[in-house]
Amino acid sequence: MIYTDVKQFIRAKLNRRKQLFVYSQHKKYIRICAGFDIETTRIGNYAYMYHWQLSWNDDDLLLRKWSDFEYLIDQINQWLQPKKAYIIFWVANLGHEFAFLCRRFRWSKIFARESHNPLTATTGQIDFRECLSISGQGGLANLAKNYCQTRKLKGELNYNKIRNSLTPLSDGTGGTENEIVYVQNDVRILSEWADYIYKAFSDKHKDIPLTGTSIVRNDIKECAENTGCIEQIRKAVYELYPDRINYNYYMQFLFRGGYTHANIWYVCCKWDNTIGVDFTSSYPAVMLQKYFPMTPFTPCECACDGHTITDTKLKDKCMIITADIDNIERKTYHAIESQHKLIKYRNAKFDNGRLYFAEKIRVCLTELDYEIYEKFYKWDKITIVESHCAERGKLPNYVLKPLKHYYTMKNRLKQEGKDNTIEYKNAKARLNAFYGCCVTRLNFTEYKYNQDEPFVTDDGKTVNTGEWYENESKKTYEQMISKQLLSPFWGIWVTAHARANLLRCVFALDYNTKCNNVLYCDTDSIYFDDTPVNRAVIAAYNAEIRNYNNQFLPEEFAGIGEFTWIDSDKKTGEPVHYEFETLGAKRYIKFYNDHAEITVAGMRKNSYERKLMQTFATENSYAVYSTYETETGEQKKRIAGYVDKNELFDLFTDNFILACDDSDKLASAYACDEYSETVIDEYGNTEIMHEKSGVALVPIPFSIKMDDVYIRLLEQILQERRKPCKR
Repeated sequence: MIYTDVKQFIRAKLNRRKQLFVYSQHKKYIRICAGFDIETTRIGNYAYMYHWQLSWNDDDLLLRKWSDFEYLIDQINQWLQPKKAYIIFWVANLGHEFAFLCRRFRWSKIFARESHNPLTATTGQIDFRECLSISGQGGLANLAKNYCQTRKLKGELNYNKIRNSLTPLSDGTGGTENEIVYVQNDVRILSEWADYIYKAFSDKHKDIPLTGTSIVRNDIKECAENTGCIEQIRKAVYELYPDRINYNYYMQFLFRGGYTHANIWYVCCKWDNTIGVDFTSSYPAVMLQKYFPMTPFTPCECACDGHTITDTKLKDKCMIITADIDNIERKTYHAIESQHKLIKYRNAKFDNGRLYFAEKIRVCLTELDYEIYEKFYKWDKITIVESHCAERGKLPNYVLKPLKHYYTMKNRLKQEGKDNTIEYKNAKARLNAFYGCCVTRLNFTEYKYNQDEPFVTDDGKTVNTGEWYENESKKTYEQMISKQLLSPFWGIWVTAHARANLLRCVFALDYNTKCNNVLYCDTDSIYFDDTPVNRAVIAAYNAEIRNYNNQFLPEEFAGIGEFTWIDSDKKTGEPVHYEFETLGAKRYIKFYNDHAEITVAGMRKNSYERKLMQTFATENSYAVYSTYETETGEQKKRIAGYVDKNELFDLFTDNFILACDDSDKLASAYACDEYSETVIDEYGNTEIMHEKSGVALVPIPFSIKMDDVYIRLLEQILQERRKPCKR
């Protein structure tokens, strides 16, 4: 039923009939499936709420004024007080709603991992809870697809219209878009999500999580408790932690993420005959297959002849090596090391943020990283500054047991043809969350919201009413690590093993070639030239992984860690061949079978595909980089923005990007103080709208700036490409 009168809704819903209670986080909740959402209109850098909607089990409340919502919250809290119970209002992107709510209510508890983005906020006995931090990436549409029957509608609400609370919402009967169903669906999805959460957690006497990784963390904790010696486990993990200074040092300089980079030889040109592979469950695979540091790191001698580390401990110990390297230079067009992972450097040159030459660097490496260095770099001299070692071992069973459970569940459901079910997508999400658990860093600061009078922090910064601020955690480092079940070094070695697997194959694919065969890498994937030799490299790697899995893992894990084709023909299983173009890391196009996929960091996925395909259909060709005509009439291709190095340039051709309506990205403009404005909608309805605080999503042109150093390096490569080159 749809309610449009708040008092009627209160009379119908806030009755004294028996309620069903559930318990979570030591709170008693009434098992009501509720979701909350608002719609806003933007005028300049300010936004105003013109419609709010609340789902309550199978019913919806649709209203326009903040006064009605404030009245509703007050009445619900009065109803809850004698019951000593709470209600959860689920929100998708709570940070947005909270920006408008924060100065309208008094908050007894707010928990946030970052500024302006609370995961939970409590006023009275109502908990506003973020759902996307649990469901994963992709927003409300993806949550609906993975967990709900209701789907989020697209394009049914024009956000460019100026509206106020008097602006009617269309019901579709006049042949226009159905805006009422659009706003209803947004909260119906949240009610269905709430029902899923209750069934998955509260009904099983489990606490409702705050994040996806916290679900897996609880599974690990439960397995550790089942051993009957969780305190001994915590003590052992406590001993694995370094002191706080070294913890920060290792997190800054030893921990490295995945390798995402474009081979500069292939940047700014179109390349066909390209195929792609990616690992099957890359991080879970190395957690099951590889070794990890299982004792505390202690100082040790590390044998070195001045040019190579010769110590045999590299083969049987986990090593942390800080070294100075003189006159280091890449061997191929691949640049492996990130600039921000160098402790210090002198006269260094970088390929889009990756080191390709330096007179001297100081760097902190694992034994796996050093192996990568030997493959991809050459140098004159290496000097060991300090080294530490630890004994190797497998990850403990309390970590691997739940990981195996989710992988087995995921495989079974896929084999049964249930890979579109909630159960399958949950199993896949939980499996991937194990890596997130391993690399989660300790929180030394907390984010707070100031509801009171302005004050000055210890470092002299004034925090006004309605502002967020960072506060040092009340827990000491010792207190934080005393309850841990995962060593920080396990996360470091997970990424190191996965990166080593990837780069080992990159090295094999590029062996004995001048210009390399690998075009692009993205953490667990490789795009390369399709040749029989390269296919043999992939097949040999898969055979090695399959052989290991068959020897040491259960039957259902036979294929974990193998390469599979990123895109393949469903009938033949053969890989799809791309026309591949890239500007660098996270900036590339794959074009195949009259289909385009565009990936650009910071840009909404699928923003350009439709426009690109329209261009292809009308012109039967497409160009990513602009061309220019020389004085002699010769047509040449250039890097957009290449001539004027100071201007920002667009990724695609000027006429293409400027014609695309979706070329803008959004930036948040927060307003902590009250603001108001006379808003006139397209129907002539006039209203003075008022907000106590808010946030406007302001569009800004999407453009990419290419570093001058990178442009000069590309210019050299363009000259090199004119010479004969074996590809």
